[in-house]
Amino acid sequence: MNRFFIYIEPKYRQQICQKLGITPQFLSYALHFTRNSSTARQARSLALQESHGILYQQVSEILNTQ
Repeated sequence: MNRFFIYIEPKYRQQICQKLGITPQFLSYALHFTRNSSTARQARSLALQESHGILYQQVSEILNTQ
């Protein structure tokens, strides 16, 4: 199962929260793709574009060692 999350520096987190009027907890849910509302999508967009966020993908992979 692939999971995505966006990393941004803490100083940018506060700026996004103030700009969108959201709580740090909501921003965390948005950056971990737990929330998918229009505000969450806007927060992710700001994180990637203006705050130079990094999109990570966690890949669970079972390797066959035989």
